Amino acid sequence: MSMATSTERTAKLEASIEAQAKKLAELKAKKAKIDARGRYKEKAEERKKETRRLVLLGAFLKSRMDASEETKAKNMTGLDGFLKRPEERALFDLPVNS
Repeated sequence: MSMATSTERTAKLEASIEAQAKKLAELKAKKAKIDARGRYKEKAEERKKETRRLVLLGAFLKSRMDASEETKAKNMTGLDGFLKRPEERALFDLPVNS
């Protein structure tokens, strides 16, 4: 039975360290991918909630405007100052600003 020399043992340890470092890098990359996917899902869910809030707010505001000409006039004046893009202004029959 031959005994491994110190240099051989050191080389084996270095190879093991290198393999473990590679495995660690792979695991860190996998974790980063999982974390990124989680952040994406959270952001997507928040965008869905925000869209739903805006739709509900719009429905609420429209019901108020349908119920009261005074409320409608105030909100249309507000929209006139708020909307800048011609295609958005056209949705509310507002004149296009030059």
